[in-house]
Amino acid sequence: MKGKLVWILLGVSLAANLFFAAGAIYSFYGGEHRGRYTAVSIDSVAEQLTLSPAQRDALQALRDQARDSPRPSREEYQQRRASFLAGLAAPEFNRAAMQAMMEERRARRQERILGRAEALHGYLATLDPEQRAGFLEMARARGFLRGLFGRPRPPRER
Repeated sequence: MKGKLVWILLGVSLAANLFFAAGAIYSFYGGEHRGRYTAVSIDSVAEQLTLSPAQRDALQALRDQARDSPRPSREEYQQRRASFLAGLAAPEFNRAAMQAMMEERRARRQERILGRAEALHGYLATLDPEQRAGFLEMARARGFLRGLFGRPRPPRER
């Protein structure tokens, strides 16, 4: 009886390990990745909109400008996070300080986004109406603008 139980437990363990491994492989290679996006090729956009070489180069320059724009450094991020956690750990919740911290972060992010939107608007003004309409149609797809202008992210280590 004991021998049979050992084999049953071994079989169940093996099956569980196989299902776990298959799920991990699927989620890494084929599943949806939350918080990630697919990079959009400048060449595919240029081809779909029949952009001239100058228009394609201008779009590439806009992408480079967006990707190279300054962002908060790791130290700034860690400092903000530490301040946030210190606010949570304080004996009394200081709503005004927490709100000021969040407002500062929002204002910096908003300024960065407004700058990018202004540059993109200027670029779209150089396109003919059909190209502009085509670009705006592509931009309606979720993740398109982030895929076109966002920094590529390395895959997370698991």
